[in-house]
Amino acid sequence: MLIALVVAACVAAVALRYASDTGELDPKAIIEPAPPGVDMAAVKTRAEAGDPDAACKLARALVRGEQGRPNYSEAARLFQMAVDKGYAEAMVGLAELYSVGRGVTNNPAEALRLYLAAAQKGNVRAIYSLAGLYEEGRGVKKDQTVAAKWHRLAAERGEALAQFNLGQRYELGLGVEPDLVEAFMWLSLASNNGIEDAAEMLERLRKKLTKSQIADAARRRDGFSLVTAAPSLANGILP
Repeated sequence: MLIALVVAACVAAVALRYASDTGELDPKAIIEPAPPGVDMAAVKTRAEAGDPDAACKLARALVRGEQGRPNYSEAARLFQMAVDKGYAEAMVGLAELYSVGRGVTNNPAEALRLYLAAAQKGNVRAIYSLAGLYEEGRGVKKDQTVAAKWHRLAAERGEALAQFNLGQRYELGLGVEPDLVEAFMWLSLASNNGIEDAAEMLERLRKKLTKSQIADAARRRDGFSLVTAAPSLANGILP
C-alpha cells in the first residue's frame, strides 16, 4: 500500500509499507503472509501454551483473516501475551493495532511506547515505524529532523524503504542538510535492495552530479556496512 510523503511542493509520493489509502495505518498491509505449509493448529496449541513466537504468528494470521474474518481483539490479546514476555515483534504488532484502534482503543501514545520498546531491542520494523510517526505527526509532534534520524537508523540496518526515503531527504534537504552525493548513495542501496522507483530517481540525480561525485557515491555505497546492534537510546530519545 502507498501513502504520500509530502516533502516539498510537487514532490513525488514515497512508497511506504504501512498505510492504507485513507492515510491510516493498515495492520493487514504490513504483516507479511505466513509461509506455505505452516500448521496453524499446531501454532495455536503452542500459542495457548504460552509460546510468544507462536502467539505472535497466530495474531498475525488473525489480523490477515486467515482464520476467517479478521479478529483484531483476539489478535491484540495474543500480541499482548507475547509482549508480556518481551517479544519485540509482538510489540510492533500491538503498536500497529493501537495506532488505528483495531481490537483495542485508539491510543497513539501506547503505540509510541511499544514501538520504542521494540526499537530498543533492535527491531528494524519498529525503528522504521517510528520514523513514520514523526514524519506524519501521528501521536507525536511532526518533526522532519527526528523523522530523518529514525529513517537513518532503519536504513543503516538494511530497511530498503528507509534507504529510499533517506535518499530523497538528502536530495531535498528535508530534515537533513542537502547532499546529492549522500542521496545517490542511499538511493543506490535502495535500488540494490529491490526498490524499483529508486532507479528512476538515480537517473535524475546523475544529471546533477559530476562523474567524480558519482564515483564518490559509489564508493560510499560499496563501503556500506550493515549495522546489527540495537540503537543506543536514552529514555527513548535519539542520541
